[in-house]
Amino acid sequence: MMPLLTMESITGTAAITAGFAMAASPDSIAVRAFLMAVRIFERSVMLCARRVTACLARLTADLMLAKGLLQTIYIQAAYFAK
Repeated sequence: MMPLLTMESITGTAAITAGFAMAASPDSIAVRAFLMAVRIFERSVMLCARRVTACLARLTADLMLAKGLLQTIYIQAAYFAK
């Protein structure tokens, strides 16, 4: 798997090159721009998947922390209610 920073760098460079290809449209540049647009899409999907995975990991950690705290509070409340 490609590192996150590399994917972001490639995506930015590809977007700039694709923008320049629109202005100066020889066939070879147009083909290259198309291939880079495909790469941009592929990398964007991968970045989105990584962001979703990171958010889910954070939410899961928060849920576990919250469950642990609620359980501790419930146990303390039951102890002091006696």
